[in-house]
Amino acid sequence: METCSRREIITIGAGAFALLTNALPILAAASRTGTFGWKTFLEAVAHFNALASDPLKQEQYVDRVEHLMQQLDYGDRLLRRHSPPPHKRHGFPAFSPVEDSLTIEVKLLSFDPGDSIEAHNPPEMTGVMACIAGKVAVETYDSIYVDSALRTATLRKRGTATLRERDTSTLTIGRGNIHQLVSKEGCEIIDIFTPPYSSNRVHATNWYDISNVPIANTPNLYEAHISHV
Repeated sequence: METCSRREIITIGAGAFALLTNALPILAAASRTGTFGWKTFLEAVAHFNALASDPLKQEQYVDRVEHLMQQLDYGDRLLRRHSPPPHKRHGFPAFSPVEDSLTIEVKLLSFDPGDSIEAHNPPEMTGVMACIAGKVAVETYDSIYVDSALRTATLRKRGTATLRERDTSTLTIGRGNIHQLVSKEGCEIIDIFTPPYSSNRVHATNWYDISNVPIANTPNLYEAHISHV
């Protein structure tokens, strides 16, 4: 995922101008307070959903959602209307559902200190996350080569970033789609995927056991073993 801290809305291209214009009345009404609630956020994102289905426009889509998230009121009760499950897997964050529709899936992830999510790829999906409390380290990779028979892959590391409150991170089908998260101190993040997970996408998700050292003489390339959960 590419990351950024809270910043001003960027200038958009002409192709997305009509979509943003449709969303402007919603955002204008909410901008008087500097932040807006979850319902307003979903209404605004709905105007951009068409961009997510076009691989050539996915960067535009995640940019719009990312900047909207940086103005979201994280205290909105609708974000926390579902409690996390009473039991969670040791070392893995708890997932609380926030929104699940035909076009978008949103989860609130609660990390205890030391929790992590191993490297994986959301197949054919875009992702936007925002840290709303605490701190989380995010590593992102691109797949360079896959040996399906041996279940191995060569990955190019895009970077490592530490997200703090109101920092955001994004991925698309073609950029940073493999990522892993570690929170040594604990954190909460909002995770948005478009389209949502389905049984087919869950089955198609790959998990990567990445070597701790890069391939010789190639500092950004790593070998990884692929598995399914």
